[in-house]
Amino acid sequence: MNDLTKIMVSKGGTPADITVGDALEYRAALQEHHAQSAGHTLFYAWLRRLGSLPDDAPATLRNPSRATGQVGIEQLVDRCDLTCRPVRDLMVDYLTERRPGLDYPNAGQRPRSLS
Repeated sequence: MNDLTKIMVSKGGTPADITVGDALEYRAALQEHHAQSAGHTLFYAWLRRLGSLPDDAPATLRNPSRATGQVGIEQLVDRCDLTCRPVRDLMVDYLTERRPGLDYPNAGQRPRSLS
């Protein structure tokens, strides 16, 4: 309840007015001031249960980056742990160049393979 109260005092409104962004901002402020953010996520579960968060909101605040959709090309390539920096940069450049065609293939046609 204290966490909800702090957000409402800071932003104004009611619990139904609290957004995912407000929750993430609050969590970031806790981390910035070296406060333990563990135990400060129950308010988010309450907001989900109240139905005041959108359906596509992250399930928890523990690792919101996993639930927020696509990762960037650099993060995707870095998951491969390539030790040769020029090869890593080449892959990033290649995928960046190919991205429009890969993200939006022509309707009705099968996407082409990367080879």
